Amino acid sequence: MGNVKTVYAIGGVLAYPEVTATGDTDNVVMAMRFESGTLGEVDISRNGIYGYDIRAEVLGTKGTLKVGYLRDTPLLVLTAEGVTHDVVPYFPERFHDAYVAQLNNYLDNLQNGNKPMITIDDGVTGLQIAVAATDSLHTNRVVQVVDY
Repeated sequence: MGNVKTVYAIGGVLAYPEVTATGDTDNVVMAMRFESGTLGEVDISRNGIYGYDIRAEVLGTKGTLKVGYLRDTPLLVLTAEGVTHDVVPYFPERFHDAYVAQLNNYLDNLQNGNKPMITIDDGVTGLQIAVAATDSLHTNRVVQVVDY
């Protein structure tokens, strides 16, 4: 999709008034336009009281890709009262294996002199997008993502 060119973010404190004192929000919607013209959108909410919910979807001209899951196990309970299943409780449970794999990859790269798949440039790019999105949230305008 290429680099993000512009972002527009709106948000507010909709569920947790105590967040107001920090100058933060508990719900945000961010729209992005990539340099290629492709569009992207991110929804962020602290209202997932049912569990840790993180998913991604890519809607393309030839199909859709959905990544992520809410269920912790493949257990599904079907009764006359309804259909229920468990959920992943919080991010440590969700990403434990990923954290271990990332640390092992880091150590392997150090030991063998390999270049990591994700570099400092990727982190800087993410930070630039976040700074632009925060600026947009506070100024209520579309903001250009620039190198700071």
